[in-house]
Amino acid sequence: MFMNEMRFGLISNYRRNWSKIGDRTVIANQQEFVNRYLYSAIDPITGDNFHLLGFNDVNAAITKKFLEALME
Repeated sequence: MFMNEMRFGLISNYRRNWSKIGDRTVIANQQEFVNRYLYSAIDPITGDNFHLLGFNDVNAAITKKFLEALME
């Protein structure tokens, strides 16, 4: 099996908005970046796959949890 981890994220981004002609609408915002990690394993011969999503970090303890869940 091949194993990999990947970070998925979302960046808040505010664009144009509608307002009266001559008025400028001010929108207070704070740009944020939120992400989660996805662990995946795929068997290239059979196509069997296993995924775990929702981890906040990548480290040895989380990788161990993924491998234990994969063994089950």
